[in-house]
Amino acid sequence: MKTLSKSSHIPLYQQVVEWIRESIYSGELVEDDRIPSEFQIMDMLEVSRGTVKKAVDQLVREGVLVQVQGKGTFVKKENVAYPLGEGLLSFAEALASQKINFTTSVITSRLEPANRFVAEKLSIKPGQDVLFLKRLRCIGDEKVMLIENRINIDLCPGIIDVDFTR
Repeated sequence: MKTLSKSSHIPLYQQVVEWIRESIYSGELVEDDRIPSEFQIMDMLEVSRGTVKKAVDQLVREGVLVQVQGKGTFVKKENVAYPLGEGLLSFAEALASQKINFTTSVITSRLEPANRFVAEKLSIKPGQDVLFLKRLRCIGDEKVMLIENRINIDLCPGIIDVDFTR
């Protein structure tokens, strides 16, 4: 049984959000799967119903989950939506265009075997090495974005040596 860190600076509901995400990333839950009920999650993670509800509500707002009244909460099918406009800008490009200074810190950069979910999304075999990259973007002292990437190193020669702080 998984337990969450009640002494962590990360709020419990956010830890529940990450637990559900990891269940999806690992392939334990896939599109259209019903997630465990609020009460099941409460028992598994030893948290209150309000904590579970707040986590599920966040994932519903983000479009990761969908709730069907009388049926349960399900992993949503992926939808790719592009905003209308003159083009897409990355976070860095958007800030640079507004002349806002920001910093990027690399928290983790390592090779790891792709789990089933990552392998499927990158069209590679499970267990094949990918570059796992976790970065934190800040504006001044304000932490504004945590970015996780898994990169197919076979398609990006030299990617391991790139300075991702820029």
